[in-house]
Amino acid sequence: VYEQHDLATLEDRLVAALAAAGTGEFDGNETGPAETTVFLYGSDAEALFASVEPVLRSYPLCRNARVEIRRGGPGAPQRELRLPPV
Repeated sequence: VYEQHDLATLEDRLVAALAAAGTGEFDGNETGPAETTVFLYGSDAEALFASVEPVLRSYPLCRNARVEIRRGGPGAPQRELRLPPV
């Protein structure tokens, strides 16, 4: 999957979805040895997720991704979901 898909394309698609919906902004990524974290911020976490969910569900690099939807800063209430592996 990494030969045909890349993080930059995913980020471009996320930025476009956020801009089209006006729900937030892309704030970079952090890549570790076993996972990559993409940071998105907006005033309404659920609306932000709704605007990028189609991108996340359709992009092959996001298969089986863990998504945290947090309603505020660190320690704020959050929910977590796992995207389907296929």
